[in-house]
Amino acid sequence: MYFVGGTFPVLIRQHGGAILATLSVLSLLLAFHQVVLSAVQDGASRHKADALRAEAKWRCKALRDPRASASCLLALATAPYNGAQLEADARTPGTAVE
Repeated sequence: MYFVGGTFPVLIRQHGGAILATLSVLSLLLAFHQVVLSAVQDGASRHKADALRAEAKWRCKALRDPRASASCLLALATAPYNGAQLEADARTPGTAVE
């Protein structure tokens, strides 16, 4: 055992630099992983919002009444670019994207 006879402090003195370097590399890899994961999730959210907005635009153009279609497109153009809101509107009857 390393704890018997005080050899643990000796081990730290001999290999402390390598242990510190290993921990530093591992922490940098973890930080890099978090950044990449966040970027992938943001990209997926953006892609979903783009798809929902395209679907909403298609629904507006598919309306038979030209005034309703124009009104729908105007409401869509002035709406904030929020994928969660578009998804909620797509499920709610009577909203601008229906």
